[in-house]
Amino acid sequence: MKCIVCGKPREFIPKVKNDSKIEPGEAIYDTDAWYTFGEGPTKEPEGHFKNHKAFMKLKYSNTDIRYTTKDYLIDAIDFGAVEPGKEVGFESFAKDKIYDALTIGKGSFLGSDEKIDWSNGKEKGLSVKAPTKTINEMAIVIKLTILQ
Repeated sequence: MKCIVCGKPREFIPKVKNDSKIEPGEAIYDTDAWYTFGEGPTKEPEGHFKNHKAFMKLKYSNTDIRYTTKDYLIDAIDFGAVEPGKEVGFESFAKDKIYDALTIGKGSFLGSDEKIDWSNGKEKGLSVKAPTKTINEMAIVIKLTILQ
């Protein structure tokens, strides 16, 4: 199994310290890139991982989102802790940015059993309300099931 981000086998990727007992790797391993890489203010350096020293200096925030997909699932990986109960926006789902219309059947946060509230506005994109408890300080994964 290889990581979609760096291409290395899973056993070479460091484990994310995670007190929430979830496996965030399910959003990375054996997945494909979605139509868009991601969104947010942090820009990766030229040369991708060949320029690993520059990558190591990057500081991501909870406004940096990366997308992966597998079958009829889209994973939105949001870097950093998201404030409990806060609305999280995903502009890549806006009508003027998405190539093919899609219908989201359900959404969930990995590591939370809470039912989430979400809406998909054509102009501003997808809006999801974070769970009432912090899931993880490093990153959270929003799993979206796409209807066929």
